[in-house]
Amino acid sequence: MIELDGFDSLKYDDNLAEQGKVFTYPFGDKEITITARMIGPSNTRFHEKRSKSAEREANAERMALPISKEAKDATFLGDIYDTCILAWSGFIVGGKELKLTRENWIGVMSEPKGGRKILQNFLDEVTDASQFLPVEKEKSAAGN
Repeated sequence: MIELDGFDSLKYDDNLAEQGKVFTYPFGDKEITITARMIGPSNTRFHEKRSKSAEREANAERMALPISKEAKDATFLGDIYDTCILAWSGFIVGGKELKLTRENWIGVMSEPKGGRKILQNFLDEVTDASQFLPVEKEKSAAGN
C-alpha cells in the first residue's frame, strides 16, 4: 500500500494549502504539472475520506473479503484525486492531452514505468508544509 510519511508541522499558509500549488515534474522529454491542495492537517476532506476508506477496507477484511494491494492503492489514489487534485497538464497520450479524470489519475499514477516515480515525488512535496509557506517565509527559509 502507498504510505505517507509523517507530516512536517512547519507553519504553512492556509490559503495556499487550500487553493493549491502547481508542482512540475519531468515526463519523458517534456514537463507535466499537477496543481494540488496540501495533504496535511488542514485538509480535513482528505483525512475524512481516508478514514472512510480504511473503515471499508477493515470491514471487508472482517468479512473475509480480502482487498488486493492494487485495489487499496487505487482507493488511496482516488482519495487523493477526490480531495486534493485541482488540475494537471502535459500528459500527452497518442499525441493528445490526457484529460484529468479520476480514472486517468489512478491509471497514470499506478503505471510502474513513470507514474509511480511522479507519484512519489508528488507525495513528497504535497505533504511537505515548506512547499506551502507564505512567500516571504519561503524566501527566508531558502536563505535569501
